[in-house]
This record gives sequence, structure tokens and C-alpha cells, in this order.
Amino acid sequence: MDAVKEPKRLSVLALAVMLLGVFLLPVSSAAASQSAGSHSAGVQRFLVLSTHPSENTPTVLGFGPIHAKGIDKTINNHKDVFVFPKGKLVIKHHATSRHHFSDPTTCLFRERERGHYRIARGTGAYAGARGHGHYHVTVTAIGCSRHHPPSTFVLQIKARGPINL
Repeated sequence: MDAVKEPKRLSVLALAVMLLGVFLLPVSSAAASQSAGSHSAGVQRFLVLSTHPSENTPTVLGFGPIHAKGIDKTINNHKDVFVFPKGKLVIKHHATSRHHFSDPTTCLFRERERGHYRIARGTGAYAGARGHGHYHVTVTAIGCSRHHPPSTFVLQIKARGPINL
């Protein structure tokens, strides 16, 4: 009969240890997340829009860990700075393909570009940001003269990839 009582005593002790672990797990998880700071990771999407061909600072919208509206400052053909209310991101990019189409009869012009981007650095709330991904550019315009701006112009850039803040 003592052999029967011993396993019960062991199972009660095991149950007590498991319950203690269940109660301590939320406390240790909360402490770990507080010590990690406000770091977040996830999929980031950017949408850049412009309706004027000579606009130097089109609107950029961020969806993901960065959920904000800002502007896109073009530095050169391979570098942009996204300026948001809480900080900036320096974006380096390069095209992998480019196609264009023009119709002289209708004055329609369309250009498409695909490529890769990398977040080189961030400032403010985005200091230490790292990320990369793919982008797609579509430009559609209606205008027959190279000396006058088109009557219709739409620039759309969609970018998507992982980010760590």
C-alpha cells in the first residue's frame, strides 16, 4: 500500500510545480518583453503616390510596424529618404527590370520598373531600422509634348518586405 501512496505524492508534487510554472510564465514573459524595449518586426508595406511629374516630395504611406503618412525625398537615382512624423528612413534601391510603352496617336506613356530596396538606416523612432524587399513602380501619363508637362500623370510605387525596428 505504501507503493501506491508514493506515486500519488509524486504526482501532487509534479502538479504543484506545473501550476507554479503556469503562474510564473506570464510574469517572466512580461518582464522579457519590457526589457526588449519597443522593438518590433514584421512585414512593412509602402505606397508612394504622386499626380504631378515635377513633384519633389510625393506622399508615402506606411502600413505595418511603421503605420504613418510622410513624404519621399529623392536624393539620387538609387537613394530616397522617407520622412515620417516620428523619424526618417534612408532607402537604397536598384532596378532589376524596366519597360516603357508610348503611343504617339493617343499621347499615352507608360513606364514600369521592378527592383529591390534596402533600408540603410533610420532616425528618431526608427533608429536602428533594418529591412529589405521588392518594389514596383508604375508611371502613366498623357502628354504629347516633351516641352510641356503631361495633362494627366500618375506615379505609384508599391514596396513590401520584412522590417526590424
